[in-house]
Amino acid sequence: MKLNLSRAQQRLLALVILLAAIGLTFAITVLPVWSMHHHYAATTTRLEDRIEQLGWVAQMGEKFKKQYESLERSQVSDSTYLQSDTIALAGAELQRITKRVGSKHGADILSTQILPARDEQQFKQVTLKVRMRGTLPGVVQVFHAIETGEPSLLLENVSIRSHRRRRAVRAQSNQPQTLDLDFELVGYMRLQS
Repeated sequence: MKLNLSRAQQRLLALVILLAAIGLTFAITVLPVWSMHHHYAATTTRLEDRIEQLGWVAQMGEKFKKQYESLERSQVSDSTYLQSDTIALAGAELQRITKRVGSKHGADILSTQILPARDEQQFKQVTLKVRMRGTLPGVVQVFHAIETGEPSLLLENVSIRSHRRRRAVRAQSNQPQTLDLDFELVGYMRLQS
């Protein structure tokens, strides 16, 4: 099949074929390379931004790590909590504190009993039931020493009764009145993580 084309049409057809060949060559060779380049440039930019963000986070992490370590050191040496590792040792620690404070202020410890421990958030509540006998000034000093000392302890369920002695004997001796005390001494220990 032969086409009868004029010279101008032949030139136009040749130009179209040439442009189609150049376009096809461009589409086969240059376009994939350009597309890959564009993809890798976008990926590189995104990764550089991510590296910059992570670098900033790492710098902040170093700053916060120092603060965290300082806080952790202060919590380890925090004397607000019972320092014992087990409930039995924490109960014994409460007994030692009670006996030390009681004997210092002239109170007699009649009995102590460790009550079952309870979980409270990230702490373990250790409770010691105490029976004590002492004079009013001594009892006030004992309570003050317990509640303001270290570790931080709380007094709960306090019951104070007058010690029964004959009034005549008390009046003749001029001694302060003796009181019988029942109370619960509560301390907290950190749960081991």
